[in-house]
Amino acid sequence: MSWEACTRKWSQKLREKLANSQQSSEFDALIEDDKRRISLLSQLREVGWDKIRHLDPELDHVTFIIDQDDANLDLAVRIPSKFPSDPFVIDSSLGLNISPKARLSQVLREYSQKVDLYKPIRQVLCGLESKTRVLEPSTSLWDPKRIVALAPGICVEVTLDPTDPVAAPKILILGPDRKIQPLLAALSVNIGKYDPEVNLALNLERILEVELPLPLQNNQSSLDTESVECGICYVYQLGQALPTEVCDNERCGQPFHSECLYEHLSTCHGATKSHNTVFGKCPFCESDIFCNIVQKLK
Repeated sequence: MSWEACTRKWSQKLREKLANSQQSSEFDALIEDDKRRISLLSQLREVGWDKIRHLDPELDHVTFIIDQDDANLDLAVRIPSKFPSDPFVIDSSLGLNISPKARLSQVLREYSQKVDLYKPIRQVLCGLESKTRVLEPSTSLWDPKRIVALAPGICVEVTLDPTDPVAAPKILILGPDRKIQPLLAALSVNIGKYDPEVNLALNLERILEVELPLPLQNNQSSLDTESVECGICYVYQLGQALPTEVCDNERCGQPFHSECLYEHLSTCHGATKSHNTVFGKCPFCESDIFCNIVQKLK
């Protein structure tokens, strides 16, 4: 909707409402509504109509284009009913420190500057997601961390430096101690070989001396690949816990959360407890399995 179209539409509406208003209170409300509309349209014109992807017909919200090729970067702004007395409303997760009296042009400028800062890291992380199996990818535009599946019960947490996304990231290997020791040793020896000219996925494979699982295809279920989710609750992250208990049977290798496995074994016939450990059978293959006694997660 163009500036001219907006002004024509709302001028006509105002004339109709004024003609039908019978009380002074109605008249005052119409005047205040018109002040809101004129102030907003003036600021939209200042920003530029080419920067607007969507404008609500009732002027309750507006969406701005930041990158023509990436609609995920659009900025949505809600216009309060008492604008301009009340400030614009922006998603708090964007982390913008905007003055309550800021104009739309200032809001858009600050957001664009932050997007420009994070664009390089987004490109690196998108490349990682296209080549590896990223678990529960973050919806935040500013999250520099991803968790990549490596093997049942084992994953790699990668955190990039937003100011230098091609530098060697912080790498944390998550999984049962008995399973990750070779990976920790490889990481210690090879981290100095990180090559900023090579994509992140290939760097991880070289450093850890492994081949990372490929991402799931659109028509592919996690059941078609090596499982990384808990075999009891069927989710990956349970609160802050990850499925780090893994069946030692190579034909099974199913991972479980410690709490899930403990609760399962505790209720199974024939399970035994010794000191801080409970022993029983894997719910998938009936192989011997054990886990430490854990407190129930809050």
